[in-house]
Amino acid sequence: GGNGQGISYNDLSQGIAGDFREEESVDAADSGNVGAIVSFISAGEWLEFTVEVQQAGYYDFAFRFASGNNAGGGPFHLESDGKVISPNITVNYTGDWDNWQTRTVANIPLKSGQQILRVFFHAGEFNMGRMTFTYDRALDFPQPVADAGSNILVTLPATAKTMDASASF
Repeated sequence: GGNGQGISYNDLSQGIAGDFREEESVDAADSGNVGAIVSFISAGEWLEFTVEVQQAGYYDFAFRFASGNNAGGGPFHLESDGKVISPNITVNYTGDWDNWQTRTVANIPLKSGQQILRVFFHAGEFNMGRMTFTYDRALDFPQPVADAGSNILVTLPATAKTMDASASF
């Protein structure tokens, strides 16, 4: 349910569990001084964000989480434009579903420019709050460049054009 289901998030539970973005069927809530959170996370769910990265590099990824499950929660991973960019990340038991901690994962490579950042949950049992990316250092490999030549207007099915990607690297 909701306008963003299958587009900007995938929520596998029925209805909403929370008081934030109630017009959507994503399980989101306002958790007091923590702010907006995603709760009742389950295996196979995901969130997507359109982000603009000013400088390619390795980033430290810090996120807020709470888990009332004695075994903790996760794992989850990060993707950029469909490519996995992080290891599987787990969280520990925090004592309650509203007892928040921060975890930081280093060396997340991000390319520059606009991209779709996806958080994919292999398992749940935790709530997730604010996510922050902090630049650490430059990438130790060059970013690929796709260059198919100048812009071409194609009217289907009347025209056909050939593109030359020889300037790509």
